[in-house]
Amino acid sequence: MKTFDFDDIGIAKIFSDYSLSIPPHQRDYAWTEDEVGQLFSDLEAAYRNGSEYFLGTIVAIESKSINELVLLTASKD
Repeated sequence: MKTFDFDDIGIAKIFSDYSLSIPPHQRDYAWTEDEVGQLFSDLEAAYRNGSEYFLGTIVAIESKSINELVLLTASKD
């Protein structure tokens, strides 16, 4: 039986330690420019206030050959 390892890591570590790729089958679930802008605005406000910001569950596969995370699922709600 295969097992999976799970890590609870922050978004800062994802963006500083990895490149993030989104497979073609995920690209139909596109965010609008306004939604992306709102997300980054919210993240910046939380950072400036020293607050946490819950992003929901992000499921990704880590590539062992390069520092890359392949996004499998994520919630934008």
